[in-house]
Amino acid sequence: MSGNCRRGRKLLPSLHYANQLISRHVITGFPAQRLAYLSERIRSVNAQYCAVLEPGTFAVLGLVRFSEVMANPATAMRIFSDLMQPPPSAVIHDFTPVEQFLDLLREDPAEIVVTRESGEFAGLITPESFFQWLLSIPPPIPLALENIPTGSRWYPYPTGNAERSESVA
Repeated sequence: MSGNCRRGRKLLPSLHYANQLISRHVITGFPAQRLAYLSERIRSVNAQYCAVLEPGTFAVLGLVRFSEVMANPATAMRIFSDLMQPPPSAVIHDFTPVEQFLDLLREDPAEIVVTRESGEFAGLITPESFFQWLLSIPPPIPLALENIPTGSRWYPYPTGNAERSESVA
């Protein structure tokens, strides 16, 4: 039996790790920084999130989702500690094999924090960055995706939800 099989299922070779799925649309900041001061960085990477880091350890203290704060112009002069929400509870290390990452998707987290062994923030995996990564893998995709619930934001195949939303309209 090949090294890529476990319990009869084909899996991705262990040369794919969580750090390859990190979103490019995330910036980092510190609790006392103002949102307005990072506007150029936000625009340059089309940021959707800001991971708010502990200044001494670079561990994640919280997460700012720009989709939730940018509609209000009064937030521009607020500091990140006022705007952040608790960090996602799903956390993995940057060299976690993708096979283990897939197990987290059963819980349908909104995002997944990626850390280095030291606990420092390495990045954030979002459903969008996961799908972009899936599209970058040469076919056939040897992943065990059957454990991802079909109603999950991480489910990579059409489920007919678009048909239901069209019939409602």
